[in-house]
This record gives sequence, structure tokens and C-alpha cells, in this order.
Amino acid sequence: MAYIKQYDGFINAILTEAYVFKGEEIMQSEIPVKRFFTQNAAWDTGAEVTIISPHVVQMLDLQPFEKTRLMGIGGDEEVGVYRIHLGLPNGYLYKNLIVYCSDIDDYDVLIGMNLISKSDFFLTSIDGKNRFSFDIPATGKVQ
Repeated sequence: MAYIKQYDGFINAILTEAYVFKGEEIMQSEIPVKRFFTQNAAWDTGAEVTIISPHVVQMLDLQPFEKTRLMGIGGDEEVGVYRIHLGLPNGYLYKNLIVYCSDIDDYDVLIGMNLISKSDFFLTSIDGKNRFSFDIPATGKVQ
């Protein structure tokens, strides 16, 4: 199911809602009880990977399964690597997503190309309004 959001005027960031769940074993129809909801999930085509903030890590008491080096706008840093489930506003639950923790300014989640590239992603501007849509998994039908 496609998610569509229309904005009046110019936008400087594509923000949506998202749920972050601990990357624990879940059954097919089960929704984990402990979750973090945000309205500050930014979609970033300039980011190769998906990143969560230290605030999300703290709220869910997440533990990294390894450490790695990550090059970002702030330079090269050592970060924790986590496995989460990510609920998107179209109702899609992306299971077992590998994410990294870094300070991402005012955002809780930065959705990178590792997820965007698996979706139909569309942004247009007409009559002074921006329209954003995505559909994951991709169907090939732009909304």
C-alpha cells in the first residue's frame, strides 16, 4: 500500500512517522509490545544506510551486536550496529533491519538508501506544493 503526503510550499526535509521495535524474534502476525514512535523519521537519499539516534537506543534499551566505523557529515566515527524492526506509515513492517546509531540532529530515524532502494520513491513539485509518496515493497506503480 502506497503512502502519500502532500506539503504546502517548499520542504527542506521529507519527514514521516515511524515505529522502531527491538529486533527480537516475532511471530508472523505479532506486533512487539515495546516500541518507540516518532514523527521525525527523515528520508535521506544522500545516506547509504539507515541510522537511529542515541535517544531511540536509550528508549528501547537496545544493545549493539557489533561496532563499526561510519563516515558521515561529521566525519569518521565508531558507532554501534543494531538489528531492529521498522514500522513505516503505510503499515509495512521492515523486519530485521540493520541500522547504525549516530547523532542525527533533530531526527530520531534517518531512512537511508538501503531501505529507499527497495521501494517506489517519488517526490514532485507542482503549483507550489510538494507531494511525496513511497511504496514498499516496490510495485513499479508510482502514485
